[in-house]
Amino acid sequence: MTDAPRAVARGPARLASASIGIVTIVTVIEGALLLLRAARIGDADYLGSAYSLAVTGNGLPDALALTIGVASLSALAGWLAWQYRAASILVARGMPPKHTPQWAVLWWFVPFADLWMPGVTTAELWRGARQGAGRTGRAWSVWVWWLVFAAGWIIHSLGIGLRQAVLGDVYSGRGLSTFTPRDVVDIVLVSNVIAGVGAAILVAAAPLALYVIRRITAALSSPVSLVAPPRPDV
Repeated sequence: MTDAPRAVARGPARLASASIGIVTIVTVIEGALLLLRAARIGDADYLGSAYSLAVTGNGLPDALALTIGVASLSALAGWLAWQYRAASILVARGMPPKHTPQWAVLWWFVPFADLWMPGVTTAELWRGARQGAGRTGRAWSVWVWWLVFAAGWIIHSLGIGLRQAVLGDVYSGRGLSTFTPRDVVDIVLVSNVIAGVGAAILVAAAPLALYVIRRITAALSSPVSLVAPPRPDV
């Protein structure tokens, strides 16, 4: 029990931080490329040129989107390992969060609940770790990170999904029967902008995530501050 406060999840924290850094670098490149392609499509002199820009040269954006997906899985694995370990430390300290370490992980995979509950469980870690270290337990930093991250992920995914749906139809040979060339140009341009904006929001969420990891891990490194229970006659 005396070793629990020192059993800090520094290894998982480093893995999560490094993976987030890699995802962020790739997301910066992808977002810049998407916005640049949207600008080139919008600046095209005539429809044929804009259509050609919209339906060709998408190999690199697609590869970057795939890279982000794979790197995000690594970042998620690191984050979950860190979150599970941090929650386990609070349990060992006798300050268990409302949700068990197992559920701190499982909530990330429950449809719809994964839009909110990971923020809840991380906020529990923030409050427990910092209160145990004798600091304020307000978790507004966690919620700023989570709301920015969730918004960025939803917007980015919406843009990528819309672009892939239209281009998939075009590449299948059904494009002209389903969408006019103007439709293809407009939808690809808008979807690139949407995905690019989502990428920018995700990049903004990265330092917030690193701050949350660092502060919780630092609080777990501090000796437990034991608060005397209230007197029964008060």
